[in-house]
Amino acid sequence: MKSIGTIDYIDILKIYYFNESFTKATELLKMAFEVYLVSPTEFGMYEYMLMRSNMLQEANRFYKTTIKNNKESIQDASNDTEIDEDNKNALIKTLSIEVQQYDFLYNQIKNGDKPLIVFEPQIEEECYLFGCPHHESQDS
Repeated sequence: MKSIGTIDYIDILKIYYFNESFTKATELLKMAFEVYLVSPTEFGMYEYMLMRSNMLQEANRFYKTTIKNNKESIQDASNDTEIDEDNKNALIKTLSIEVQQYDFLYNQIKNGDKPLIVFEPQIEEECYLFGCPHHESQDS
């Protein structure tokens, strides 16, 4: 995902999501997802914002496109001769689970549920060992 300075687009979009500023967020997300693959978290966030903004046709289109792209990725992975069988099977399993997550999220959002999104700015997610809360290092 592209960054603005050291701030990730997704960090900015999560702020819009939490503040329910859906119109601006959907504009930014549409531009981002034309270039990048979508994680289940990002998918749920975008679908919710589209539906809350009464952009139901766009929400349906985005859902179908995301499922189609993932199924194409599964097909590409199964035909890939460059990776070993264990990695190929792991990738196919991951992509298949994501398709199930997209289906589940889409149906939950259609029923009015708001997906839970965890906000951890990029600087807190990445590990630099010194001062890393995950490694409990006291050095900084």
